[in-house]
Amino acid sequence: MDKDLGQVFTELKDDLTAFVELKVEFLKLTAYERAGKWISSLSYVLALVVLGIFAAFFIFLALGFQIGEWLNSTSAGIAIVGGIYLLVIGILIMNKKWFTGKLTNSIIAALDDEENEPVQTSETINEGSAEDTPGTAS
Repeated sequence: MDKDLGQVFTELKDDLTAFVELKVEFLKLTAYERAGKWISSLSYVLALVVLGIFAAFFIFLALGFQIGEWLNSTSAGIAIVGGIYLLVIGILIMNKKWFTGKLTNSIIAALDDEENEPVQTSETINEGSAEDTPGTAS
């Protein structure tokens, strides 16, 4: 043999060290990617919620003024809309378990979909393009 046992173990140790370093780097990059996706999704949802709150506020404000015009009392119209808000709050409080359960399930489903994304390899990309091409037989 050209290599002695000490040299083989040294090369094995070097290869193992390189493998562990690459594995740690891969795990860090995977964590960064997940954090980035999570933060971008959270930002998107937050933007939608804020815009939705403003839209609902102005719609209900307009509704309050319209009801006030029908009743010849702006304060009565706004009070009726305030009562509608209180009714919705009461419904949400009474259905807290259902509401939080649905929200938790949708968050878990979103995270699970992110974990189970299929890995695109050159083989799966080529298979998909061959199946999508019209006139090709499988």
